[in-house]
Amino acid sequence: MSVTWFGATVDISQVEVNGRIYDRRETTKAEFNLCNANARVLLDLLGLDITEELCGECPVPEVRRAIIRAHATIDNRLHELVRPNEVVYGPPSTDEDGVVELHPVRCFGQGLSEDGIRDRLSRFESFFFDACREGAVSIVWS
Repeated sequence: MSVTWFGATVDISQVEVNGRIYDRRETTKAEFNLCNANARVLLDLLGLDITEELCGECPVPEVRRAIIRAHATIDNRLHELVRPNEVVYGPPSTDEDGVVELHPVRCFGQGLSEDGIRDRLSRFESFFFDACREGAVSIVWS
């Protein structure tokens, strides 16, 4: 699962889907994508609302302020945002060739380092400026 950010420019029309009216938005070509776990970290760092569904919209001036605030506070917040690698082991099992695995790896959760958090903020900022150059009036994520 992942979250994609894009710039929304102007309302161009309304469309009806299953009896509900939605605004259809023109969007920028610039977009930015992160896995859900990293998206939560970035939204938290930016101070933007984190909904259960990981979707939202924010006007460009507010996003610009959020980026400035994130840069100003990142050094104090990194320790709470870092996520270590996580290995989850399954129960012992026998492979097809008869070998018994006592601690088979069930899944590996990629962590997020301080440098990784800084990198994602920098990449998001680059996306933001690209979207603004394309005429974005708000940033939308879902």
